[in-house]
Amino acid sequence: TTEIYTLSLHDALPILYFDMAVAARTIGWLGIGFYDAKETDHHAMLNTDMVLAWVQDGTVFIEDRFASALDTPNLDVTLGGTDQLSNKEGQQVGGFTYVRFRRSFRPADLDDFDYGFGMELDHVKVVFAYSSVNSNQLVYHGPTRGYGTLTWNTNCSTNFFFDILSATCQACSFGYYRIAWDPRYVLTRCERCPAGTL
Repeated sequence: TTEIYTLSLHDALPILYFDMAVAARTIGWLGIGFYDAKETDHHAMLNTDMVLAWVQDGTVFIEDRFASALDTPNLDVTLGGTDQLSNKEGQQVGGFTYVRFRRSFRPADLDDFDYGFGMELDHVKVVFAYSSVNSNQLVYHGPTRGYGTLTWNTNCSTNFFFDILSATCQACSFGYYRIAWDPRYVLTRCERCPAGTL
């Protein structure tokens, strides 16, 4: 999140989709891409799963794309993939473009152009950009771009808890435990082990 580009994420990890809202101070296009944190040997936009969106004359365009080069990302469907986005909405208000969408990451839905979101990930690397000239033409964005990290899975593995201050999973202290995906356990702390169970 920056002063001029904001996103929010609501994940439904057990159901294997997430809802995302993105806003940028532009009357043009905006985009976000997801890439592997291990891929540090090349530019973040190379081989990156992307979403590009804009609003034109009241019509909302939100497209599932793939960037194979430092150029306009191609539509997944033109590369032989499928559009994984649904629940597409958007509007322009007061010089900002706002969009929302749902993205499936069920294994049966994925193709070669989709980022492999999964419940085992703690964080997801993102690259973002928006039109610096308030245009819906998909041309180079110039300096209106950036990189970041999204906290992904706040339901940490068994015997780990989600630490809100560091936005990371931390191990439970000795004598404490937590069971992942069990609704009886809070995400942000571990429980004391029952007497006699150490």
